[in-house]
Amino acid sequence: MEIIEEHGGDLGKVEWLDAERPIDQYTVPLALRHGYACSAGIAVPGVVFTTVDRPADLAKTYQDRLRAEAAVAGQDEIMEALMPGWKASGEELAGEVHRSTEASIKKAQADADALLAADAKPELVEHWARMGGFIS
Repeated sequence: MEIIEEHGGDLGKVEWLDAERPIDQYTVPLALRHGYACSAGIAVPGVVFTTVDRPADLAKTYQDRLRAEAAVAGQDEIMEALMPGWKASGEELAGEVHRSTEASIKKAQADADALLAADAKPELVEHWARMGGFIS
């Protein structure tokens, strides 16, 4: 990593911003699997957490979309009267979106599972324990 070289090998010397992602049951295990030891603890590339969060984020976005569609569903009858075939076209599109979303969530879950299934790096476990970190 370029930033490690830039700061003499110690990411603890970097001025960090607070993370927006809340700490959860995946935080320490992912850090122990995919992080980098530094004097301040363990630095973890953000992509690790965004990859693990992605399946739930996609599912929530899809559910929000379905709620929004349901809120305007009453307009379908009016549109069908004005443009015959409106409802069938909408149903076809909804099916395509559903299949695409399901595939995206499945792929995102596979990517997340791969990160979560990785073995912890022994050197990171030792580093974390030396710093007084809890390991379950």
